[in-house]
Parts: sequence; C-alpha cells; structure tokens
Amino acid sequence: MLFEKLENSIETHRNAFYFCKFDRENMVTGIETLMLGDKKPIEEFADPEIFFARVASTTEQTGERLPILIPFDFVTTIYPDITVHRSGLPLLQSFEPDLALRGRINRPPTPPSTMESLPFTDRNMENRISSAIRRIRSGELLQVVLSMKFPVFSLDPVESLKRYVMNDSSLYAFLYKTDRMIIVGSSPENLVTRKGMELEIFPIAGTRRRSRNKSEDDLLGTELLQSEKDKLEHRMLVDLARNDLGKVSEAGSVRVTDSMRLRKYSSVQHLVSRVCSSLLPDKSNLDIISSVFPAGTVSGAPKKRALQLIGEYEETPRGAYSGAVGLIGRDDLDLALLIRSIFSYQGKKETQAGAGIVKDSIPEKEVQEMYDKSLTVMGGAVNASPDN
Repeated sequence: MLFEKLENSIETHRNAFYFCKFDRENMVTGIETLMLGDKKPIEEFADPEIFFARVASTTEQTGERLPILIPFDFVTTIYPDITVHRSGLPLLQSFEPDLALRGRINRPPTPPSTMESLPFTDRNMENRISSAIRRIRSGELLQVVLSMKFPVFSLDPVESLKRYVMNDSSLYAFLYKTDRMIIVGSSPENLVTRKGMELEIFPIAGTRRRSRNKSEDDLLGTELLQSEKDKLEHRMLVDLARNDLGKVSEAGSVRVTDSMRLRKYSSVQHLVSRVCSSLLPDKSNLDIISSVFPAGTVSGAPKKRALQLIGEYEETPRGAYSGAVGLIGRDDLDLALLIRSIFSYQGKKETQAGAGIVKDSIPEKEVQEMYDKSLTVMGGAVNASPDN
C-alpha cells in the first residue's frame, strides 16, 4: 500500500502527492499514485495558458501524468468581472516529481457507520440563507451553494489519509503537500474525468442523514428519492453539468446514463447521477476545466449569478475548498472535487461544508446539513459505506 510510504517521506520531501481512485461500483479496488519531489512547485498566479503549456511540455517529455491543484480562486480567470475573496494561493499548482509510484489496493468492505450528530445552529448563516431564499423566490436565480468553515483542532495528515483509504468507501482519497500547505481528504465526487476523448461528471445533490437503525435509514433514503424539492435541485445540477460538458463536446453526445441513484455515506446519503460526452477534437484540458469549473454542486445555477452571491454572502476566501485536485496527462484528466477535506494553510486547520439553497429551503436545516457534512471529515472520520 503506497500511502504507507508517506510516513517516512512526507517530512523529508518538499512536495508530496497521494491520489487513489476506487472502482465506482464496489469502492473496494483502487488505483494508487504516489509522487514525491523537491523541485520548486509549478505555480501560476495570472495566466493559465503559461501553466498548461509547461505541464503539457513536461508530460510530453516524461510520458507521465502530473499532480494538479486548482483552488476556488481559479474562477477569476473564467469570470473576471466577478468579485471573489482571494486566498493568496496560486490559481494553478503542480510539481514535477523525482519519484512516481503506482499500485493497486484492495480494502475490506466496511459496514455502514454513523457519527453522532448534535443540534447545531448559526444565526448569522441562517440570516444569509434567508436573504438568499428571498432572492431566489424573486427570480434572481434558481440555487446557490453557501458554505461554512469549521475548525480542526489536530491533524496527523498521514494517519487521516490512512483512515480515509482503509475505512472509507468514497470515490477518491488524496493528500497534497507543499511547503505552504497540506490538504487531505476523501471526496465522493469528481469535477470532471477525461479518458482519451470521453468526458464524465458525477453530480451529487440531495441529502438525508444516516441512521443506525436500518428500517429508519431505508425510510430516510426513500424519503430522499421521493422528495420533489431534492429531485428538482438534483435535476437543475444535472442540467448544469450537461450544459458545461456541451461547451466542449460533440453535438448530440452529452447524455445522462445513470440518473438519481441513491448512495449512502457514513452520516449522510445523497442522490448521484452520471453525465458523459465525447470531447471535440480541438479542445484542450484547459478548455475542459474552464467549461466545468467550478462544479455546479458547489456553486449553483445559473452559475455566474450564484458565484456573485457567494462572493457577497461568504465573508472569507474559500481557498482550495470547492476547487479540485487530481492528475493531468496529455490526453487524460481525473479531478476530485475538493469537498470533505481538511485544509492546513497559513497556520489554520479547518474543513468547510456547503448546502444548496433553493426556494423551499429551511435555513436551520441547511445549517445543520453543513455541520453534519463536516462531521464526516473531522479527524479523518469515515466518509462513506459500500451500501449503495
């Protein structure tokens, strides 16, 4: 298991990257990538073209994929007229590894688990949500995803990663470390995946809590599947994913092949769909990322107006949260959505969680949902179960 090698190397190397993607159906078999290096990271604060040209040159010469980190700040290159709080992170980041290893891992299936959820309130956020609901009802937009930060009081990144890899069944587990930050997480969702000329997105929207009682847990899942509010929200985000892929795809190739499937996670359960398409031959990885970033599931719809409200209602920078991390090659791309993660940057350790606000949202329930999502991350907590 490659992640075990980090125990002796994370402190001795300037840069470290671990990325594991599990089989989407069983969430047991995964492909691991471990990269270590000491060269200065490849960073770009202004011009994405420069960054992608350098990455393309490196991957062309080596034949290897590179790690890539895309913070939320990257939205400023796509929507330059939108004001968002900048975090100080580079718009794009990578590094050229001195050592790159790949392996396969099989983790034991884990039974469903839940974390004890206590009542949580935040009047300030509830007031912002109420304001957003009024604007949605007035026709200004359809949905906006607002988020909150939660402090993490202690972090052993390698130990957290180990728990995510071995005790979790989310799609991705990852660690990204440079001399300025550490990110460790376990995400159930991708931003976008490219395999040759094929693209796919797995939108996640619609949430219910888990229960240790199987009958109650099944009832909550059925309630989610039958909820008109949640189904409407999910359809909006599937349509947004279709629209995003359509910008860079062959006409008529965008399709939904797996619609509103119920997937159960440790403290929450979600509706998940699959949207796929065929890439136009003249489109690049930069074109793909620019067409889908940020994910509709962490922004809203219409996307541009939702981003404007996020800049207005969220008082601090999102930083890497709701961006993406993954691998980039000449003709492939696999980006995990940066949710359900811990961020250590500028002396702070925190996680961040959001909720999709629509016209029928109840502010208190949306704040509780954010808190419940944060519990899946705290201390490297178990995030998901294979009971789908």
